[in-house]
Formats: sequence, C-alpha cells, structure tokens
Amino acid sequence: MVVFVKAMKKLQEKVIFDGTCNLCNRAIAFIVARDKVKRFLLINKDDALAQELKVRAGLPLNTTEETIILFKDGRYYTKSRAVLEILKGIGWPWSLLYVGIIVPAPVRDALYGAINKSRFFLFGRKHIC
Repeated sequence: MVVFVKAMKKLQEKVIFDGTCNLCNRAIAFIVARDKVKRFLLINKDDALAQELKVRAGLPLNTTEETIILFKDGRYYTKSRAVLEILKGIGWPWSLLYVGIIVPAPVRDALYGAINKSRFFLFGRKHIC
C-alpha cells in the first residue's frame, strides 16, 4: 500500500520494525551491514518517532505487529513492497531482487503474511526483561 504522508523530511528513509521478532532483527542487521551510505534510519516500533510517523500517516499504532513500514519520499510502503523498496535502496546485488515487483501485490503480500504469521514459531522471539 502506498499513501502520501505530508510534512515528512527527506533526509533519510525511515524503516519501522518490530524489535521483538528475531526475523525482524536479522533483517535489520542485514540492512545495517549493507547500508554503506546510511540511507536508512532504523526505528523500533515502540520509539516515539515511530508512533509519530504512524499517526501522521493515519496508520493504526499497532501496524508494525503485521508489517515492516518504510517511509520514503513522502509515502509509506508496507509488507512486500516495503521489503522490495529496501532491497532496491541497499544497492547491488540486492537491488536485482526488485524484479519481484512484477509479481502482483496480493500474491507477494500473501507470502509476506504467511511468513509473518509463523515468524515467532520459525525464528523465535527476543525476550526483554
């Protein structure tokens, strides 16, 4: 889903993620290791900035329970589109995976949803004391 977000700074692309999901944490580590130009500002879903961005965009505050969110160029992207946009932004060779955009969004998002529903079972959860 793509929606215009008013009054957003274009300094960095903002990625909001679930910090308790091990798959999410591995994905964030993957981004950090490959984001040589510091294109992405990575924000835990519980951070005040994450809450502010979601409110400005008209997103429910619990949106990151279901998806990663990318704020880029005054828009936001969720689910598979967010993943593809992030891979494109990381650069070569990962940007080649953007070819997945040709798969219809409902199909991509169904796969994303299936992984999302089983992510704690498959990858575990980070326990916070």
